[in-house]
Amino acid sequence: MRHFAFVVMAITVLTTQPAFAKSAAELAKTCQSLVGYLQVSCLAYIGGALDSHRHLVAAAIIPPIICIPELKDVDRKVVVVDWMKRQKHPLSGTAIDAIYKAFSERYPCPVNTK
Repeated sequence: MRHFAFVVMAITVLTTQPAFAKSAAELAKTCQSLVGYLQVSCLAYIGGALDSHRHLVAAAIIPPIICIPELKDVDRKVVVVDWMKRQKHPLSGTAIDAIYKAFSERYPCPVNTK
């Protein structure tokens, strides 16, 4: 029953989006804002996305796509904002997709060739 509850929670986290960051473009605005509460929202959103990934991997629901070293919250934000700034096209897709892409490019996991 506990595993089922975790799966339901994981699906909910991955399919719902908080009002402050529905899209990658909105997350970019949030993370680049100088307003204090938006900075906190940015850090929390990135932290939540990375925590979700870590828990889904630990529960063997998904394979690891990101191998993140221990980073301070502000360093996590730099990874995401730098990736967003390097994109040649306007940001599209969800905020969580942008976070996963940014971290998987910067901190990819070794491919299992077994």
